[in-house]
Amino acid sequence: MPKLGFVGLGTMGGQMVNRLLAKGHSVTGYNRTRSKAEWLVAKGMMWADSPRAVAASSDSHSQWSPTPRPSMPSPKVPMGCWPDWAPARFSST
Repeated sequence: MPKLGFVGLGTMGGQMVNRLLAKGHSVTGYNRTRSKAEWLVAKGMMWADSPRAVAASSDSHSQWSPTPRPSMPSPKVPMGCWPDWAPARFSST
């Protein structure tokens, strides 16, 4: 099974990761607010300290965010954090 990575573990991304974990998939995830993802870590998700760390530890990656804003420059998620993500391996809502 491929190693999966998720950035954005809110309503949509969190439930997707929850279902993947329940089916036995290996998932690494990152969320700007770690406390909101602790329930997934308790279920077996591996935590990454940055989006770049998700990319480095996964075969396939997804970003789930309600608007483009979370991907814009910020102290926690600087622009340029996706350079290793090939467009064919990246999906965004």
